[in-house]
Amino acid sequence: MLDSTNIFLRLVGKDDALRVYLWELSEETGRVTQTQNKVSLELIYQLIEEQQDFITSGHTRFMICLEDNNETLGTIDLYDFNQKNRTAYIGILIAEKKMRRKGYARQSIIQLHDLAFQVFQLKRLKAKIQSFNSYSIALFEGLGYTRLNKAEKNAELLTYEFQL
Repeated sequence: MLDSTNIFLRLVGKDDALRVYLWELSEETGRVTQTQNKVSLELIYQLIEEQQDFITSGHTRFMICLEDNNETLGTIDLYDFNQKNRTAYIGILIAEKKMRRKGYARQSIIQLHDLAFQVFQLKRLKAKIQSFNSYSIALFEGLGYTRLNKAEKNAELLTYEFQL
């Protein structure tokens, strides 16, 4: 397993907009995310601007980068922030296929847990995962997330929760 010092998270910036846009357009990305709306480059720029204030916008996105060469592997997001309950959803994408299943997603989530608790003072994180996405299910369960909608036997979208 990778040491968390192999990667770092940084806020997505305007220089990342085109890369993020192309990742979002990917058919594969569309299958595993719950994005219903067509994404545009303009929308990506708007979201980058809005994320400067997580409390107000309710979302923020980080780029996942390798420490040794600054290569960007994907993104990790906090979204649907609920200020009253101090909860948010987490979403992650390792966009570079050759970098998947190497422990980077796990380490990114662990780093985001620290940020969520220490910086944003969140109490719980939730994740929505497509039922066919066995790798993501194993990842989140391996990090201590528990499934909330167990009663729904044939649910297409599973919800997991983690207490910080």
